[in-house]
Amino acid sequence: MRRVRATTASRARGDFAVIAYLPVAVSDDGSQARAHMRPLVARYLGVLHGQSILEDAGLDRARTQPFSDALAAGREAADLVTDDLVDTFTVAGTPAECRAALARWAEAGLDAAVAVVPRGDDLGRQLERLGRELAPAWKEMRCR
Repeated sequence: MRRVRATTASRARGDFAVIAYLPVAVSDDGSQARAHMRPLVARYLGVLHGQSILEDAGLDRARTQPFSDALAAGREAADLVTDDLVDTFTVAGTPAECRAALARWAEAGLDAAVAVVPRGDDLGRQLERLGRELAPAWKEMRCR
C-alpha cells in the first residue's frame, strides 16, 4: 500500500483509488476467525511464492518456499501459517481486532476493501457481521 501511495504521490488523492480484495473473518472468538483464514493464507503464499508482492510484504523466498512445496505436493499447509502471516494478509479476529486491522490498512493507504469471506464460514452471518460491526468503522476511517 505504501509503495503504491508513494508511486502516485504526484497525483491528487481523488485521482487514484487503491482497492484491494481483503480476506475478512469476524468472530467473538478471535482464534476461531484466524483459524478460518489459515488455509486461504497457505494457498495464497504457495501460489504467489517468489513474486514481488510477497517481497513487498516482507516475505522472502525462504519464508514462502514451504508453502510452495506443500501446494505442489497437494498438502494444505494451514499448519504452517502463523498469526503474523494471518495479520499481514487478512483482517481476522474479534470485532475490535478487525477494526484495528482495518485501521492499519486505511493508514497504509487503502481506499476501499472488497471483503473475501473464507470457505467454511457461514457467508450470510459473516456478511451481516461485516455490515453491522465493521462497515461503520471503515466508513468513519475513510470518509473524513
